[in-house]
Amino acid sequence: MNRRDFLKAGLGAAAAGTVGILASQASAGAATSLADARRKSPRGSITVWMHQESAFQDVYEKLVAGFERSHPGTKVTSLYIPFSDLETKTMTAYLGGDPPDIVKLPGTTFPQFSSKRLFAPVDPGAMGYASIGAFKAAFEPNTTSQLNYNGTIYGVPITWNALFLFYNKDDFRAAGLDPTKPPATWEDLVRVAKKLTKYKATGAVERAGFQWTYEEATEWTYMDLLGLVLGLGGTILKDGKGNLSSKEGIQALTYYQDMSVKYKISSPNITSTEYDPGIFANNQASMLISSNWMTPLIEGIKKSFKLGPNWGVAPTPRWQGRPQVTISYTYGWAVAKNSKNAPLAWEFIRYLESQSSVKALLEGAGIIEPIVNWHSLAPRTPGYDLEAQLASRSTSGPNVAYYHKMASALTTGLQALARGKVSPAQMAAQFDATSFT
Repeated sequence: MNRRDFLKAGLGAAAAGTVGILASQASAGAATSLADARRKSPRGSITVWMHQESAFQDVYEKLVAGFERSHPGTKVTSLYIPFSDLETKTMTAYLGGDPPDIVKLPGTTFPQFSSKRLFAPVDPGAMGYASIGAFKAAFEPNTTSQLNYNGTIYGVPITWNALFLFYNKDDFRAAGLDPTKPPATWEDLVRVAKKLTKYKATGAVERAGFQWTYEEATEWTYMDLLGLVLGLGGTILKDGKGNLSSKEGIQALTYYQDMSVKYKISSPNITSTEYDPGIFANNQASMLISSNWMTPLIEGIKKSFKLGPNWGVAPTPRWQGRPQVTISYTYGWAVAKNSKNAPLAWEFIRYLESQSSVKALLEGAGIIEPIVNWHSLAPRTPGYDLEAQLASRSTSGPNVAYYHKMASALTTGLQALARGKVSPAQMAAQFDATSFT
């Protein structure tokens, strides 16, 4: 029995807080008993590295305890590393020859590690699949694309999200706008944002009608611009080089700059120690682009501010007369190529991707592990419903080993652009002249 059949069959948890054990490939589809599975399952210990995220950590640690109970003789040791340090520390450990058995990293990072042959390709048999094709088919379309490098899949997706528009219904009502009609186009978003923006006596923006992600978060600045450029039919990169001096690139950069410089409906000076969730929950911005992981964080910051009555979600705006483009991203579980206990590492990841684990993360942390039936396991919320609608038509952009150098250059340029220090043409020329390889 492959894992997709297992999920469709709905064979649930083997015990409270744990998961069912996948049938052995050699058993011709018959499920083994729990006792047999325990006897045959890998033993020993593994280490897991990831960045710290409180909602995820609470659920994850319960899952670890369940795994250790259902797999006697195993030990999972987890290390939580600040996100800003995670990639550097992980690369240092890998190049030093002593990597963690498993690491959870952004999909954008995978080409860099995979190109150096530091990750093991996904082992479909160890994950309970008959083939890599069966493994890929067990997940929503496009959700493994960021984990694929040169035709080989090196990771198992977790924290998959499509981006969409968050908007404050209370602010819409106060401004005389219909809270059931968020802007559907980028052009209309400007009109709406003008009515929502509030200013200080100095003229500075107090509450942005719409807010880009301006802080030092290269993944998000990249995704913001990627959506604008792809939506116009352009590309940020072409033949391994920057392509922002194109007509589409200049139009996207001009729009991005106009939001803060010309229209003054967005501001790079608006910040929060709680980042986008804090900016939105504390009413520093009426609209912004993010994804479903923010929902529990927003409501944790301001418990009276609820999805549905007080704020809503909608597809990312499109350009007038053009099709909608939805940007998505994922994190991935990867096993080190020279893991000291690869069989147990894959067994643990298989456990984390089982129905009961997926359900626990959906309910407790707002985390989507995009197995094909994840939506049937999720609470009925507008955010989850919208993610399910957007999954099959989303894109994550190109996979390149020089992603971080490219995204860093892009972020530096966009921050200067947002403050009016460079023109769109100047920023595009600087970016396109940068060597990423």
